[in-house]
Amino acid sequence: MHFDSDLLMLSVVAVLGSVTSVAVIAWHVRAGRSITLFATYIAILLLEFGGGLIQSALGEHSLTLADCVRPLIVRLASLGPFCAAYVAISLMLPWRSGPSAARDISRELHERFNRSASVRLWVMFGILSLIAIYPLYVKVRIAGGLSAFFDVAYLMRFGTHGEAGAENMMIVAASLLASPLSAVIALLTMATATAKSVSLRSWVGLGVAISFGVVTAAVHGRRVGVAISVLVPLLAWHMQRPIELRTLVRIGCCLLLVALALNWLHYHRYTETADWDQKSVYETSMMLLTPQQHLETLSEVLNGADRLQLLGAAQYGLSALTLVPRSLWLEKPSSDCLGTLGVQGWAGLNILTQLAITDVGEAIACMGYAGIAIIAIWGFLYCILDFLMYYSAVGRAVVVGVCITRVLVDQGMGVSALSNSMVTASLAALLIRVAVPPLERRRVSPSRSASRVQGLGSWSSD
Repeated sequence: MHFDSDLLMLSVVAVLGSVTSVAVIAWHVRAGRSITLFATYIAILLLEFGGGLIQSALGEHSLTLADCVRPLIVRLASLGPFCAAYVAISLMLPWRSGPSAARDISRELHERFNRSASVRLWVMFGILSLIAIYPLYVKVRIAGGLSAFFDVAYLMRFGTHGEAGAENMMIVAASLLASPLSAVIALLTMATATAKSVSLRSWVGLGVAISFGVVTAAVHGRRVGVAISVLVPLLAWHMQRPIELRTLVRIGCCLLLVALALNWLHYHRYTETADWDQKSVYETSMMLLTPQQHLETLSEVLNGADRLQLLGAAQYGLSALTLVPRSLWLEKPSSDCLGTLGVQGWAGLNILTQLAITDVGEAIACMGYAGIAIIAIWGFLYCILDFLMYYSAVGRAVVVGVCITRVLVDQGMGVSALSNSMVTASLAALLIRVAVPPLERRRVSPSRSASRVQGLGSWSSD
């Protein structure tokens, strides 16, 4: 392929960004902060593009290895502004080590919560659960009953399916309001992990909360939702009470087998619904190498940028406001013109389903190579969120329960997904603060702290 001056400059930025990302991860790990949004973002990038290169080498998709060079350089070049913003903000923050943060957060859990706080949090969980069930209720009603719903559940896994505009708006609102549910489950798990004694009733309650998330995601037909419902409590527990490496490996192997099975089932239903030839377990497993096919879609966007007029910075700004309801934004453009669908239509890609055009792909479609600099927004926000995850119990619950699980979407779906994540995280923090406010402003002495309930898990004995 031909290397022009822009691509050569991007190659330099790609090398600097890659080296800096390794240094930042090493710094976090050395301080005992192995779980961060930064590391998750880099891991997903390596999975998507490393897997894409493997698929190209095996002839699994249309791109040759030579075709992969430019999108790979552009993707790595986006690490330049991402890391620069992250490092710049990091230098201004009073970071704590991972073990120190875990101890302080455990102490905070002991000091801040009592039986009344337990009741408020479980009431919050109940309310959010009922809200989360509403979209499912609408789907079952539209399908004509529970048995009929299971026959068409796969086809109805996305979309609102309401009978009127008002009902569709209620479904969207319910989905948004219920989104902090995973943060509540993360907080319950953290508190159980830090408790000195946990009653059977508390264990059962936590099990019910986790099972609710798994079952509702499975009924909706969302494999990612099932994975999130398992990973959130696992991460929350590990951050407060680290799990042995041997046990983590065993859990990881089990989860990998479950992921392979769910992935095969997903594509089985997908091809069955479309009346296409069924895919083998090997074929569906290869798709997990690059779940959202970032390499292919970014390549298409770059080809579009070579021959088409750019969408413009204004389009990018409008995409960040996709959450604003049409009832408040009367002149809101159609969904086909905003976010990833807008870029897909511009590049001549299929718009019947949403593709992961990537955060950097959307920026380039709107502003050309100069748009790569906008990825600094991700670095800025992720740095603040990583700091909060090691700063307070609420921060950890929100980041583990909401933000980490959405990094794949943030990276694949661009600025509209990132704004959605920030709104969800803010809502989760607000609801948890309302449900469990601080007991008192002054610090509690060790003697009084020992007499209090030792975490949410033992509230039943208060």
